[in-house]
Amino acid sequence: MKKYQQYLPYLIIVIFLSLPGLTETTHVSLAWIEIVILIIAIILLFEFIEKSRIKRIKKWGDNRPGKIKQILKFSLLLGLPISSIIIFILHNKADLIYSIIFISVPLIILFGWIGLLDWKSCDRINLEGKYKISL
Repeated sequence: MKKYQQYLPYLIIVIFLSLPGLTETTHVSLAWIEIVILIIAIILLFEFIEKSRIKRIKKWGDNRPGKIKQILKFSLLLGLPISSIIIFILHNKADLIYSIIFISVPLIILFGWIGLLDWKSCDRINLEGKYKISL
């Protein structure tokens, strides 16, 4: 619970900005509040992924997944749904083709890169544990 308390000020700001009387007088729209909440959810998701790394390495055993499989897993299971949520939030403000070009494609590539970095980190930890060395 202590780790989540560091995000409490951001949540208080979002709740304060989402009060009914404040959104008409300020320039903060409901879409921006939803995107801030989504960003906080993504940060918490990455903390969960970071904590579950050791458990995932133990599941690997001798047959570790390939780089491409890990990249596709992160791209399709994390990047695509998050980009779809962002497009759904902004569907009144942006055309679909521009949303795909400027939101979906970069996020899918970004999450693929994150998947590659996660695979490298898991592989490094796996090799360090297997051969009792530090890389």
